[in-house]
This record gives sequence, C-alpha cells and structure tokens, in this order.
Amino acid sequence: MKILLLFISLAILLYGLLRPESPPNLFHNSEKLLHILGFGAVSLASRMAIIRAPAWLLWGGLFSFAVLSEWLQNFFQATRQFSWLDICANLIGVLLAASGWYILLLLQKLWKTKRKTKEL
Repeated sequence: MKILLLFISLAILLYGLLRPESPPNLFHNSEKLLHILGFGAVSLASRMAIIRAPAWLLWGGLFSFAVLSEWLQNFFQATRQFSWLDICANLIGVLLAASGWYILLLLQKLWKTKRKTKEL
C-alpha cells in the first residue's frame, strides 16, 4: 500500500512537472506552493515506502531530485522555463517533509520512554 502511495504521488508530481504548460495561477506564486506540496508528498511517501533505506541516502537522493527535476522539466518541455525559485520551492518541500519525519520520530521516542516509566 505504501509503495502504491509513492507511485501515485510520484506520477502526479511528474505530470505536473512535465506537462507542456504551467498550471494556472490561482493566486500570486501558487505554482511555488504546488512545488512545495508535490515534493513534500513524494518525500514523505518515499520515507514511508522505503523505510529501511539509510536516511542520508534517501534524503540526499530526494534533495538531488528536487534540483535536477527543474533541469529535466526544461529539457523535456521547451515551453517551460527554468526557475531557481522553483528549485528553492522543491527543496523546501523536501526539507519540510524531512523535518516532519524527524519530529514524528522524536515524538515516538518520547512517547515510548514515557510509557516505559509509567510501567515501572
């Protein structure tokens, strides 16, 4: 189920990145929000689906993909323009996902320690 979630989120992200035209502007910089949400979703789905991968390898790969995806977008769709701000938004999405994941891990450890102390 987790791998299916990863493939669905990755397919949606790639569709958004590789479609010929940019998404419509719903508000100022709405495209940047879509980059953040897309990369955040793929990053969380990746961590959940590939739980045994070393953190440095998974997050490093996701950070690399966040940078390279903007170049790939420009390479495959000549109508799309390269944007450093899009790369920043991609990286923010990965960073937010990584931060959220580590906060959840810390909360889980804290909960387990409190539970053990109550049992004693």
